[in-house]
Parts: sequence; C-alpha cells; structure tokens
Amino acid sequence: IAAFMTDYDDLQVSQFDGTLGFTVGNAPETEVSGIEVDGRWAISDNTLLSFSIATLDHEFKYFPAGNCYNRQVPDGAVVNGVALCDYTGKTGRLAPEISAFLSLKQTFPLSGGLLLAAMVDVSYEDEQNAHTNLDPKFTVDEITRVNVGLSLESENWELALLMRNITDEQQQGFVANVPLSGSSFGTNTFYSVLSRPKEIFLQASYRF
Repeated sequence: IAAFMTDYDDLQVSQFDGTLGFTVGNAPETEVSGIEVDGRWAISDNTLLSFSIATLDHEFKYFPAGNCYNRQVPDGAVVNGVALCDYTGKTGRLAPEISAFLSLKQTFPLSGGLLLAAMVDVSYEDEQNAHTNLDPKFTVDEITRVNVGLSLESENWELALLMRNITDEQQQGFVANVPLSGSSFGTNTFYSVLSRPKEIFLQASYRF
C-alpha cells in the first residue's frame, strides 16, 4: 500500500494556442495525490493471482491563465491583451480517478521439463479527458480491456500466443484542434490518436 501527495509549483503544461500549434505554459499551483494498493497471491504452486488498484486526484489549485479550447468563453486572466481561461479546480488531462488491474496465471508442468501456462488479465480505467485544452466534449468513457495468452516454455526458450484487447475496446488517448481550423476557417475541427485495437500475435524468445 502506498499513498502520495505532490505539490507542483509552475508545472509545465502544453496546450493548443488556438491558431497554429502548441505553447508550453506554467500552472502556478498543482496538487496530485492518490493511493495505490497492489499484491500477488500464490493460490497454489501453479496458480498466481496479481492485482492492483489506484486512486488519483489531479487538480490545478491555481491556474488562471490557460489557453481556451475552441469557442470557449474566456473566464480567466488577461495576458498581453489576450483573454485566457481559468483552469483552477479542474482535473488534468488523462488523469482517471480510479484504475485497476487483475491478472491470473495458471501453469501446467509437462514431461521433458516443459511448462504450459495460461494467462488472463483485465485492466480498467475510469473516465478521463483526452483533450489538450480539456474540451468537455472529449471526456472519454471508462474502459475495460481483457488480454489472454497461452505459452509453452522450456529452460531456455518460450513460444507464446497472445491476444490483447480481445473485446476490441478503444478510446481516444490524445485529442487536439487542427491548426487554423478555428482561427482561419471558422470550423471546430479535431484530430485524435486512438488506443491500440485488438491484436493477436505469436511471440518467440530464446535465452542464452
């Protein structure tokens, strides 16, 4: 079990500037705190359970001069004649309040020194905002991913069939406005990077 709390002064934050690209500014006061619990339980000689759960509270304690998202009404400080937006009290990007992981591995000893192993793990992340300027339209839903695997190994080699994200759950991991879309063309256009889709692959390794 671990608990943490960190206070940042002038935390660097990269945000879209509303025109061409990104600017790096400073959030004067930011607090990040949480609790993490993890463990492993050998249920039997051949069965291993691993788990973890974490809470996270990421809050801008004082950040009155952040860049606004497109079409947001400025409500923050005015810097060099430019009205900005107040992020005080808001949660930072990609900061889920709860995340968890559960894994189960079962091994089956075979003749000739071989070992067959079956694995399944489940991961969970709470909803979070993926937009660089915290546009509320891009608060992505909670997500659960499931991975499974089957491996055959000896003392110095291993062959494994792995299937990741078998239910093909995807979410936006990064979202930003397209440069010039709002300032020059009057549109509210975005681009995003998605998390990895379902993957199935064969993996081989050899230990010298």
